[in-house]
Amino acid sequence: MGCDIHFYVEQRFINDEDKEDKKGIWVSIDRWCINFFSIMYREESIPRWDVEFTEQYYWKRNYFLFSILAGVRNHYNVVPIAKPRGLPDDVTLEIKELSISEGVDAHSHSWLTLKELVEFNWDRRFDYVHHYKTYKGLNKIRHFIKFLYYKIKPLTYREACKEFHADVIDRLSKLGNNEDLRIVFWFDN
Repeated sequence: MGCDIHFYVEQRFINDEDKEDKKGIWVSIDRWCINFFSIMYREESIPRWDVEFTEQYYWKRNYFLFSILAGVRNHYNVVPIAKPRGLPDDVTLEIKELSISEGVDAHSHSWLTLKELVEFNWDRRFDYVHHYKTYKGLNKIRHFIKFLYYKIKPLTYREACKEFHADVIDRLSKLGNNEDLRIVFWFDN
């Protein structure tokens, strides 16, 4: 069974009154659309708004990235940027409703600021153990012997998460102040 990420982006807007304490208000900057299932199945608690999976800033399955973000599926002994923190207290209502609708399937809710993502040491190296499988036939019709061996390949965190780094961090960096952007995410199995 695979593990997927639910990934949303919020930006903080600070008005003149809130400049001193920098509290501001967080707003989701995802592309929200009407969830037609909420119309068809009104008796169930389905959120009215949703972000299409492929419209999320990040939606791919990269267990190494999941390890870095929150220690999820951490088969690599990676020290995560932060252990899961739960949803932020001031998370936007849309994201909170989506999280609640996931029920017990959702786990490891967390958030990180763009500043934390940028300051993380993506150039740290680790030994990635790749599993290679080869098959050799005993008899050419039906029987096979499976040989499993390992190859250790040194990688940087950036190399292991190149799509995320190039597509998400670089893209978010163009939107505003690193402390005023955060990702909110959780996982499901």
